[in-house]
Amino acid sequence: EPDFRREELLDLLVTHGRMVGHGAGGDVDLPGFDAGLGFAGTVVAVCGPGGTGASTVAMALAQGVAAQWRRRGAPVEARSSGAAGSVLLVDGCRRAQLGMLHDTGDLVPGIQELVDAHRHGRLGADELRALTFPMESRGYDLLLGLRRPRYWTTLRRRAHEAALDGLRRHWALVVHDVDGDFEDESISGSIDVEERNLMSRTAIRHADVVLAVGRPGVQGLHGLTGILHDLVEAGVDPGRTMPVLNPVPRAPKTRAVLARALDELVRDLPGPFAPTVFLPRRPIDQAVRDTAPVPGPLPAILARALGAVLDRVDRRADWFEPEAAPHLVAPGSLGSWFDDLPELPDIPED
Repeated sequence: EPDFRREELLDLLVTHGRMVGHGAGGDVDLPGFDAGLGFAGTVVAVCGPGGTGASTVAMALAQGVAAQWRRRGAPVEARSSGAAGSVLLVDGCRRAQLGMLHDTGDLVPGIQELVDAHRHGRLGADELRALTFPMESRGYDLLLGLRRPRYWTTLRRRAHEAALDGLRRHWALVVHDVDGDFEDESISGSIDVEERNLMSRTAIRHADVVLAVGRPGVQGLHGLTGILHDLVEAGVDPGRTMPVLNPVPRAPKTRAVLARALDELVRDLPGPFAPTVFLPRRPIDQAVRDTAPVPGPLPAILARALGAVLDRVDRRADWFEPEAAPHLVAPGSLGSWFDDLPELPDIPED
C-alpha cells in the first residue's frame, strides 16, 4: 500500500522470518547440524614441535591402519554406513605441507573448499570424495590444507566443525596433522590467537587419541614436554595422549633412559599418559621423494599402538558441545566498565 511503513515491514519480518546478526553468515544454524547420522569414525590428532616428523608420523599411522583394514576388512560400521572410504589424512597445519609430501601436483581442492561448502549444509559421500585425493600406494585418502598460512582467516568456526564432523561420518578413521599451538582467548587474551589455532584446537578437543611427537635428546624431550603440558592445559585427557619419540635407536637401554627421563619431566601433570612409542630410523626422505609407501615397520608399530590405546578409552561422542554454540547477548546485559569503579575522593584544587 502507498502508506506501507517501516514498522509494518519489521513486524512482518519478525513474524515470518528469523533475525540474522552482523557477521552471522550461513554457518551459524546449519540444516541438520545436530542431527544424529548414525556412523561416526575414529578421530586421531597428530601434533608436535617443528622438525619432529609429526607429518610423516601421521602418514605412517594412516598407512598402517589402512593396511590392517585391507587385510582384515574395513570395520563393520563403516561398511554398513556406506562410508566413502576407510582412512582419511587431513592437513590441518597453517603451513600445510602434505601436498608436497604426497606430490599431489595440485593445491585445490582442500580444507578451504570443504569448510566453505559446509557453511550452508552438509555434503554427501560423493561430494566429500571429490574434495580429496586418493593415495592408492599408501591406502588412504588425503585432504589438502591451506594454500597460504594467512588463509586461516577464511575459516569460520561453526562451518569448520561441521566440515570435520562430516568427514568422520564418511571415513572410519580421520587422522589430523595439526600444529602444536592450542592457545585460546582465556590463555592469550586474544580472540585472534584463538581463531588462528582453530584447526588444531578443534582436532585435539574432539580426538579419540592425540599423538604428541618429539625427538630424543635434551632439546627434543624439552619440546615434547612442552607439547604435553599444552595438551593438558587445553583439556586433553592424558590417558588419550600417546607420546611418540622419532627416531630412536633400537638399544633397550637407550629407550629405557628416554622413557624414564620423559616420566620425570611430566610427573607434575595429572594422570598417566599412554605408553610412549619409539620409532626406529627409516629412509623417510627417500620414500617421500619416490612417492612410495612409508617404509616398515613404522606404519605397523603406530597402528598397533593406536589400537591398544583405543581399547582402553571410551569413544568420544561429544563432537559439538552445547556450550560452544553462539549465544545471544541481551541489550544492556554487559553494563559499562566504569559502573563498578569505586568512588574517588574529591581532590582539592590546589
